[in-house]
Amino acid sequence: MDGRLFWRSGLSSMCHKNATFFSSNMSNTQLPLFQELACVADSRDIKDQLSVIFRREVFEDSQKMRDYYRLSNEITEAVRMRDEYMKELQRIPRSDAVGKSVEIMRRMQVDDTEAASRLMLMAAEMQIKVSEKNNFIARLRL
Repeated sequence: MDGRLFWRSGLSSMCHKNATFFSSNMSNTQLPLFQELACVADSRDIKDQLSVIFRREVFEDSQKMRDYYRLSNEITEAVRMRDEYMKELQRIPRSDAVGKSVEIMRRMQVDDTEAASRLMLMAAEMQIKVSEKNNFIARLRL
């Protein structure tokens, strides 16, 4: 058994031990997905089992969404700080080193601003996926 579902679902050790026992008694054949899901969901009802899959995905997607927002905010803060550095550099007498530094920083500003925007877009897309999955989970329970 490769344990993909066990790792993804965050099963308790008891469920994992039971599945390992079943797996070792089945001549190294993998457990069918529905048996693994039944163990995770503690139910043979397919709706409960599907709910387990989608709740786990909602959890993972929510983490990604928070990470995207956090990274976007960090990049935005770096852009703000770099703006301050460029303003200070422009106040001192011009030299080739200062001019090249400001030029490099401006290019970095464009790249970082685009990256922050892309991360915000990815976070918004992830939020839509989370909503869709939560709606599906709610419909399963009807």
